[in-house]
Amino acid sequence: MPSETTQRVMKHRAARGIVRVEVEVPSAEDATAVRRFARERRDRARRPGNRRPPDGIDGGEPLESIIDRIGDRGRFVLALFAAGLAATNSAELIDRAERIAMNFRDVADMQRRSSGPTIEGEGA
Repeated sequence: MPSETTQRVMKHRAARGIVRVEVEVPSAEDATAVRRFARERRDRARRPGNRRPPDGIDGGEPLESIIDRIGDRGRFVLALFAAGLAATNSAELIDRAERIAMNFRDVADMQRRSSGPTIEGEGA
């Protein structure tokens, strides 16, 4: 028989529609990405419909300037991603794409900080 605390937690989760998940990942970067994903999902659930695109990307840097720094292979991947965004009108898929992009940016930033400067043209 589960303890009183366990039963209370199970009722709380059931009432709120919460599912507990435990996952093992191979690196600290992956753990950070999973935590960020979970936090963003919780935050988004708390304030549906309150989201708007940021005024600027990467601290206000224009998109064209960011694209100029991407190598050929990176532009190919960016084109695939953009084509997928353009092909959907599902808010859920767009939210998912945003989470993927944010997680990717975070992991790339962590790798960049831990490995030193990037060689020109290898950023993709």
